Amino acid sequence: MRILRLFSGFRLVRFANSVRSLNLARVLSSFNRSLRTVRQIMRQRGLRYILLLTTLITLLGAAEMYDFERQGFTSYLDALWWTAMIMTTIK
Repeated sequence: MRILRLFSGFRLVRFANSVRSLNLARVLSSFNRSLRTVRQIMRQRGLRYILLLTTLITLLGAAEMYDFERQGFTSYLDALWWTAMIMTTIK
């Protein structure tokens, strides 16, 4: 009964889709928790805290990239420009 073996393959596909759906639900749940945390921080500390933290990360990231890729950048400002562009374009 080869036809029954074919149906068991469909069961496997359905099972794989349900596992994938569970993984998507987990990712969405994590994303929602992250958004709640950001909202809570914004309420507690305000926009200035977020802007200060973003600026600090950008400046430190540029310093690290300049140190790591000395041949690729001619100055710290080039590394700062590169870091700022990466931070604004990556989602």
